[in-house]
Amino acid sequence: LYPIRSHYPREDLREKAELILSILEETNQVQTAEFGFPGFPADCGNGGSDDLDIYIQDLPSGIGGYAAFTCYLDDTPEADAASFIALAESVPDAMLYGAVAHEFNHVLQNGIDYWETITFKENTATWIMDMTYDDENAYFAYLRAYQRNPDWPIHKFSSTNTYQYGECILLHFLAEYYCGGCPSLVVDIWEACVQNELNNEPDYIEAMNQVI
Repeated sequence: LYPIRSHYPREDLREKAELILSILEETNQVQTAEFGFPGFPADCGNGGSDDLDIYIQDLPSGIGGYAAFTCYLDDTPEADAASFIALAESVPDAMLYGAVAHEFNHVLQNGIDYWETITFKENTATWIMDMTYDDENAYFAYLRAYQRNPDWPIHKFSSTNTYQYGECILLHFLAEYYCGGCPSLVVDIWEACVQNELNNEPDYIEAMNQVI
C-alpha cells in the first residue's frame, strides 16, 4: 500500500519481515493521515529504489533498532533528510509495534528537520509509541529516570539513563493541557522547528514557545 521495502538476510526472517511491513503500513496511516505528520520522503534511490527501506539485522546486544541518515533532500530549501530503519532480528514480535512506531517517527522527524536535537527526537518518538499503540505503555519503563532528576533542564540528553525518553511525559502533558490530548500540537511544534540552515535555529524550545 505504501512505498516501503523490507530487507532480511535469511529466509527464516521472512515472517517477521512481513509482520514489520504490516505494522509499518498501519503506523504510517496513523502518524501521517490521522495525526498530521508530513509523509516520509523518497530516499534518493538507496536500497535499490526510492522506497523507505527497513533492514532486519543482527544488531549488538541492547540495541533494538535505529533510524539513520540516507540523504539530504536537495529539492527542498529546508534542512531535511531521508532515512532508513534498522531493527534487530532479536526483537520479540510483541515488541515490534512500539519499536516500529518509534523508529518510523524518527524518519518523519528527519523529513521535517534533520538537525533538531536528539533529546526532542527521542521525546517525540517515545510519546508517539503510546499515541500509535495506546495499549503498549512501553514508555512507563523510562519514566523513573526522568522523575528522579527534576533539577535537569528539559533539553538535557543523558548517556547514562533514559531521561530523554521518559521526558515524553512532557509532551503528553502539553497535549492534554492545551488541546485535550490532540497529537496535532506536537506536529505543530515540529513544523515550527523547520529551518533552512544547519544551525538548528529555531530549536524545539523556541518552537514550543511559538506554538503554545
